Amino acid sequence: MPARGNTHASYYAEEVRVRELSNQILILSEVEHVSNVGLSMIVKNGADTIRPCLESTRELVNQIVIGDTGCTDNTCDIAREFGATIISVPWDNNFANARNAALHPMTTDWVLVLDADEELDRGAAAQIPGLLNSKNVGGYTVPIRNYMLSRFNRGWDRVGVPNDYRHERARKAPSYISHENCRLFRSDPGIYFTGRIHELVEHQIRRLGLKLLPAPFFIHHFGQLVDEEAREQKRVFYRDLLRAKTQETPDDPVAWTQLGLHEFECFNRPEEALRCFERALTLQPAAPETWLFTGMVFLKLERFQEALTAFE
Repeated sequence: MPARGNTHASYYAEEVRVRELSNQILILSEVEHVSNVGLSMIVKNGADTIRPCLESTRELVNQIVIGDTGCTDNTCDIAREFGATIISVPWDNNFANARNAALHPMTTDWVLVLDADEELDRGAAAQIPGLLNSKNVGGYTVPIRNYMLSRFNRGWDRVGVPNDYRHERARKAPSYISHENCRLFRSDPGIYFTGRIHELVEHQIRRLGLKLLPAPFFIHHFGQLVDEEAREQKRVFYRDLLRAKTQETPDDPVAWTQLGLHEFECFNRPEEALRCFERALTLQPAAPETWLFTGMVFLKLERFQEALTAFE
């Protein structure tokens, strides 16, 4: 029979051990959940560019979902090398529908959206994890550098700026135009894309009462560095979708402004552009961007007094 003193010591040691374990469990239960992020993409024949795109996210994402909208090359085989889940997304001329289909399988806390001709900047993978536990934030608007083949360019209401040659793939681009879109957002059934073209999640984030904050990182976009034939095909494709968008939502002034600017910039059709802008201004008379674009078209037509009126 063990001595009574040894028995008491054994009981005491066991009690201490139980308390220590209880404290460890309590501490672990109080540790804040570390949010993760997945990559959602829609792709058609992106074999030439998707590998560096996925490489730029390798150290960041926990899941990759690729919506295949009709690939006939080895895009999907390359994506599978990175552990991607491939889903078939029948193309119905609606970017929002396709992107939302690629959101459905996501299981991560946050979603990053890229196109196959884009890459995360090299500093982004280190910056993004620190953004994912922000309270009441629904998403981040990310600057996107659209690299251009000429020095003087304009996109929407932005002008081109000199390239700083931060990325090797953009070494032949003398400039880029920057714009912002929400490309990093919470995975939530209430956050989804709207818009046949120029699709956005921003409206849904605001509708949920969540914040949209500027992102401290940016995305490189190389889509304009292709040959002229490919650019022309994309211009025609986008015009068809923009026309469909105005038919689908005829009371949307932004849709008419987008179509008018596309007609003017891509097809040099100033009269058609003015028709679209007039419709947009009928719907939303106090639209500064539309008045700006109207004035630009009048300048092109040398209708200077009307241009001055528009700029006022």
